[in-house]
Amino acid sequence: MRKRNVKHFLTKPRGRLENTETNMTVSMSRATAARLREIAAAENTSMQQLIDVAVGEWLARRSA
Repeated sequence: MRKRNVKHFLTKPRGRLENTETNMTVSMSRATAARLREIAAAENTSMQQLIDVAVGEWLARRSA
C-alpha cells in the first residue's frame, strides 16, 4: 500500500480563500451539551459563539 502525504492535505487551502471559517463535527456528552446550552441562553449568545470564546481562551492558555 502506498503512503499518503498527509501534510499535503493539511496545508492545502481548499474552497474560496475569502471564507475564513470551516465546518466541524464535535462529539460531546449530553451533560456537557446541555450545560453549554444553558450558559449560551443565560448569556444571550449562540453555542457557536460560546465555543469560539472557550476554545480561544483554552488555546491562549496552552500557548503561554
